[in-house]
Amino acid sequence: MKTRVWFLACLMVFACSSVEAYTIFNRKQVDFWGGQWFPSAENPGSSQLVGPGVETNSGGLMAGWTYTYWMGKKLAVRATVSGLFADIDVASGPLGISSNMVMLSSFLSGLRYDLATGSVTPYVTAMVGPTFGFSMGTNIGFQNVEGVPIHQPGMGASIGGRLGGGVDIRLGERWHLGVNAGYHLKSRFSGFLVGREDYSGVELGVGIGRSWGH
Repeated sequence: MKTRVWFLACLMVFACSSVEAYTIFNRKQVDFWGGQWFPSAENPGSSQLVGPGVETNSGGLMAGWTYTYWMGKKLAVRATVSGLFADIDVASGPLGISSNMVMLSSFLSGLRYDLATGSVTPYVTAMVGPTFGFSMGTNIGFQNVEGVPIHQPGMGASIGGRLGGGVDIRLGERWHLGVNAGYHLKSRFSGFLVGREDYSGVELGVGIGRSWGH
């Protein structure tokens, strides 16, 4: 009789633990976001200004998506895939036109820890992973007497980490508005990329997300 009672008690504890684990571990979230990248250093390698002329620079727009899976009430693992138009600049002068374009793709994974729970949820994150870059530099007129554009394609890879945080603001039972900020530290790229050598910088973003589970 005692054996049966202990068996039933253990079975009930196991069942309750399983329900609790499912409740916690079944929570997941997907976010889509866009934002702006601010480089940590001045650009040392923008397009060559060929004599007196005009130089314009843009870039820094980024977008991506993030998947988050909670391992507990506040601790979660997450993965982020993002793309960045790091530099788009054009210089024109009496001898020709020079332009650069740099695009980066980052694949990061790491942890998220919620500082509070509720309709407004602040959190901090720590992530690491590789970044791959592609660049194209084009020079027209001043390096080729025939006026044929000279293309300088480049590719490179880097490893880095991102420390940051954000706030999720609940819009309903499943949807939320997200605001995030962080600093992405990247090592120097292997290979050749036109433009700057250091692509570390501050990232600010805003997006919308949906959650599943409990």
